[in-house]
Order: sequence, then structure tokens, then C-alpha cells
Amino acid sequence: MDVAAALRGGWTVGSKAVSWTYALCSLAVIAVYPWLTEAGRLAAFRLIAFATIPAVVLGARAYGGGGRWPIWLVLLLSGLILVNLGNLVKLYPTEPTTTAAGAIDAIGNLVLFGAAVSVVVKTGPSDFGGIIDASVVGLAVGGLLWNFVLLPSEQRGHIPVSSEVDAFLVVFALAGAMGALVRLANTTGGRFSPLWYLGAAILLAIAGNAVFPLVGDSWLRSASLMLFMAAYMCVGLFGLDPSAYQLFGKRAVYREHLSGGRVWFLGAAVAVIPVASGISELVGGRVNGTLLVAGGGLVTALVMVRVRRLVYERERAERALNHLASHDELTGLVNRRVFVDVLGDELSRSRRCVILFCDLNGFKPVNDRLGHAAGDQLLIEVARRMETSVRQSDVVARFGGDEFVALLKDAQPADVDGILDRVSAGLSQPVPLPSESVTVGASIGTAISTPGEEPEGLLKRADLAMYRAKRSGSRESLVRIASA
Repeated sequence: MDVAAALRGGWTVGSKAVSWTYALCSLAVIAVYPWLTEAGRLAAFRLIAFATIPAVVLGARAYGGGGRWPIWLVLLLSGLILVNLGNLVKLYPTEPTTTAAGAIDAIGNLVLFGAAVSVVVKTGPSDFGGIIDASVVGLAVGGLLWNFVLLPSEQRGHIPVSSEVDAFLVVFALAGAMGALVRLANTTGGRFSPLWYLGAAILLAIAGNAVFPLVGDSWLRSASLMLFMAAYMCVGLFGLDPSAYQLFGKRAVYREHLSGGRVWFLGAAVAVIPVASGISELVGGRVNGTLLVAGGGLVTALVMVRVRRLVYERERAERALNHLASHDELTGLVNRRVFVDVLGDELSRSRRCVILFCDLNGFKPVNDRLGHAAGDQLLIEVARRMETSVRQSDVVARFGGDEFVALLKDAQPADVDGILDRVSAGLSQPVPLPSESVTVGASIGTAISTPGEEPEGLLKRADLAMYRAKRSGSRESLVRIASA
């Protein structure tokens, strides 16, 4: 036993020993269940159900980090407490207590289902599409199980419609959660994921619900209760698994993709419920309205969410592609093509435009000495300082290498002077890099548009002015400026 891990939080917990002990003891109780007396069976069932609570608390205290418990853990414990409270109330079989026990048990199961949903929501955003697809398939399987297995047996037993609806909602919801958990288990640890415990618990609960109404007091009834006991055990094993508390860190993000095969598969899942109802009608059975309304509506809603998600992902991809096509990948500034287009549009409207053509001084020695990564950081910082120096209506672009160009729209001389002062001050300040702080100057050429001038001509004049600044500017000044 790992003593260091075991003593955390004041509990004596072994990462594997306690889980094995809990599992073996639970399996032993489940194995002898059919040979117990009626009183012994009541005690055994309640013991297994209650033991789940300390198992989850023990695991949470040992592996939950000692901080605030997450919502899924709070819901899981709350649901278990309510279900066990309902089991205790059932020990006093009167009409009021039976009704109260049923209500408490239903609320407890609803809370447990909320815990499963919370785990899916917390763990699943990185694979949203896969979770939706798996849930739809799970709901389709649950619809088939209900329509052809559970519903006929419950109709033969003449149970009330309200109980029939409750049973359907439990099985149908559990089947959807089962599909989502299976998908999550495959993407968060594969065959070693602790989510398989929750998936097994839901599968056993579905099987127990399927077997329970078949025969009154026969061995099948005992088998169904044993399945429920095994489901409780799996929940306890999930709570005792250290990796269950590490599921919500950083996870790989799966690209939304709906292949042709998956489209056909989802289409078949959507068609299952109406087809199953049609088959029931053809063979003379009763068409179940609950399945058609609740099941069909929920599956259709999930598929619509899936389609909307795909549309959103496509729109986001198109926006990203458009941004890449119009912006410099390193600095995020608009690229040369977009800048020339904007300048041409301004000139075509006979607006006064001022161009600042900036070339960094001393960039190459810094790039050669400190490396390309440091050079990239320097360019990113220069771009940021250029953008913060101009007005919001102005446009700054990276023309390539260490050249930057700014378009000052409808700028008056005072505006140009103020912007040049801010640019000069920004580019004169040292730039902190991981290895050291560096200072690079700049040569700036300015050019004012003339009536009827083309973008290429204005940019060329600003470029020539920049070269004059580089050749004739003061050597003591970090930023040299010349006008066309």
C-alpha cells in the first residue's frame, strides 16, 4: 500500500488496495445474495447501496485535492444519499411511506443522472460532435430496448401509465448518458479510463430495469436486484479511482468531422424510433406515444444541435482562412495586399492620405545574434507599438521582413506630427526579450498624397523618403525621419 498517498486528508487510503478490497467484498455479498433470507437480502442490498457513499467520500478526500468539491461530485453524493434514504423509507411499508419512498428514489436517480451529465459536460467540450453522435446512438438503442423488451412486459403486467412513463424516461435517459460516457471513456484514457466504471454502472442499471418487470418473485427478480447492486459497486469504484479526479485537465481537442459513414449511421439512429413504432403498429401492438413524442423529439433536437455545431465550425474555419489571407501570420497586422486595397479605396475618394514607411535599423544583427525566435518577438512588439501610436481609424501593415507601413487617413499636419512623435518614442524604447533587452531604431519616410495619385506611386515616394532618412539622418538619433 502506498502509505504517502494513503494518509492524505486523515483517511487511510491505498490507491489500489482499498479499491480491490471494496470490489471483492461487494462481489462476495452479491454472489451470496440469492441464498440469503428475505431479511438478509434486504440488508445486503442496502449495505451495497450505502457502502457507495463512504467509498466516494474516501476517494474524494484522498484524491480530490482537498479544495472545493466539483459539481459532479456534489451531485453524485447527493443522489446516492437520496437513493439510500428512499431505501430506508421502504423498510416501513405503508401507503404514505411507499409513495414518499418512490418520490425520494425518483429524485435521487434524477440527481445521479445530473451527475453523469455534469461529467459529460465538464469533460466533453473538446469532443462535442463525438459526444452528440454517441448520445444519439445510445438513445436509439434505448428506444429499441424500450419498445420491444420493456414495454410489452409492462403492458402484460398492467402497470399504471404514470409508472410506464417514469420507467421509459429512466431507461431512455440512461441509454443516452451511456452512449456519451462510452465515447468519453474512449477519448480520455481508452480502456483504462475510470469513466468505464460509470458506463458499466449505467449499463447494469439499464439491464436491471429491463429484467425487473419480467417476472414477479422469480429468480429474475433477484437477478435484477443483483444487477442494481453491481451498478452501485461500479459507482463506488469510480469514486475510489485516483484518475477520476484528473479527468478535467487539458485534453486533446478533436476536430469536428462528420464523415459519410457517420451521416448514414446518425440517419439510421434518427429513423429507429419512428420505424420501431411503425413495426409495433404493423404487428398489432400498441404504439407508444411517450416514445414517439419524448424520444423522437429529443433525438431530433440533438441532431439539430449537431448540425448547428458543424455549421458554426465551418463558419469559424472560413473566418480563420479569411483572416490568414488578409493578415500577416506573425504580427496579426493586415498584409500588403489588403493595405494597398484600402489605400486605393481612400485615394479613389479623393481623401488626403499620409504614408509612413518604416524600416527597422539594426534588426538583422539582433536576429543573427539572438536567433529567429527572438527576432519574431521583436517584430511582434514593434507591430504592437506601431498600432498603439496611430489613431483607431488608421491602418498599419507589415510589408515583409522588418518593414512596416502606416496609412494615416485624412490626417492634418498636427495629427501627423503627433503620430510621428508617438512612433519615435515607442520605437526608441528597449524591447525586453527572454535573453536580454534590445533597442533598435528605425528610418521613417513620409509621403502626402496628391490629387489623382495611384497607391503604387504614393508608396514608392514614401519608400524613397525612407531610404533618404536611412542615408542622411542623424546618426545619434534612433529614429530618423525624412519627407517625400
